[in-house]
Amino acid sequence: MFWDFVIKDGVLLRYRWRLLKISCVEVPDTVKKIAPKAFSMCRGIQKIILPTTITEIGSETFKGCSALESINLPGGLVKLGAEAFRNCSSLKEITLPVGIPDVREFIFCNCKSLQKIELSDYVERIEAHAFYGCKSLETIKIPERVSVISDF
Repeated sequence: MFWDFVIKDGVLLRYRWRLLKISCVEVPDTVKKIAPKAFSMCRGIQKIILPTTITEIGSETFKGCSALESINLPGGLVKLGAEAFRNCSSLKEITLPVGIPDVREFIFCNCKSLQKIELSDYVERIEAHAFYGCKSLETIKIPERVSVISDF
C-alpha cells in the first residue's frame, strides 16, 4: 500500500508502521532508492520484497528489524550502506548482487541467525566487523578479487 510509505522523488524516506507486526511488506516499484534508516527498528516485519528498480540502499536501513527473516536484494543494486542489516537477528540467508563491490562495516553485525551469505565474485573489499556476532554463520566463500579484509 502506497500510504504505508513516505516517498519523495523516487526515494523511500520512511516506512510508517514501525510498531506493527506485519508478516510481509512490498516496496512499490516507483522506488529507486531507500534512504538511511527508512525501516530502522521495524521489529515486526518478517519479509520485505524489494522491486527490481532499487539501485541504492542507505546505511542502517534495516537496522534492528529483529523479526526480518527474508529479503531479496535486486540485481541492479549498486550501493548497500554500512550497518544496513545490523541487529537483524532473525535473518537466515542473503545473497549480495554483482553490483556490490564492498561489504560495508558492521553490515551484518549481530545477525545471530545468519547461516549463509553469498558474495558475488566482484566483491573487492570486506570492511571492519562486517560479520561480527554472526554466531550461526557456517561458511563464507571469499572471492578472489577481495584485496582488503578489515577486522571480522
